[in-house]
Amino acid sequence: KEMGLHATGGYQQHKCFMRFEDQCGYKYLLNSASIGYANKFKSLLLCGSVVLYVREGMRHKEFYEYGLLPGVHYHAVDTAAEVPAAVKWLREHDEYARAVAAAGRARMSALNEPALTDFVAELLTQYSTRQSFKVAPLPGAVRIDCEDDLWRHYALSHGWLSGYLTQDNASCLHPPRAGAVLSPPG
Repeated sequence: KEMGLHATGGYQQHKCFMRFEDQCGYKYLLNSASIGYANKFKSLLLCGSVVLYVREGMRHKEFYEYGLLPGVHYHAVDTAAEVPAAVKWLREHDEYARAVAAAGRARMSALNEPALTDFVAELLTQYSTRQSFKVAPLPGAVRIDCEDDLWRHYALSHGWLSGYLTQDNASCLHPPRAGAVLSPPG
């Protein structure tokens, strides 16, 4: 009753809220499990601060976490109770702390669109080696060969199309079918 939460069904709105821009001003940041999906790790690493990663309660990992190493890109502890001792240790080993912060930021900064595309391509390639069935399109499926096809068939609002379609269909170059008789254009 002291905080008045009984009047809101126990929900505490923005009592502990801090923008990421403000969090980045701190030397040590905490990444711990939350009630739902915790997706702040990448943003914390980009701050250039030392991120203390509390393993307890972390059930899910983001795809990029498999490319991060504890002690190199972040400082890991098993439980929240270990955080004060970890901060004390990091203060005593400032050179190590600065190196971890810099490495975490550099690793996350390198995670750009080409890196993400490479990751997904490798993931699908590895999945395909384990696949035991032949892929066949369902009846009525639409073939998507390029971004323009994707927008034409799946745009919920056709008002968006003019902003995303290439007017010359340059992204949609369809090769002739095998055995097709070619004729001069026009």
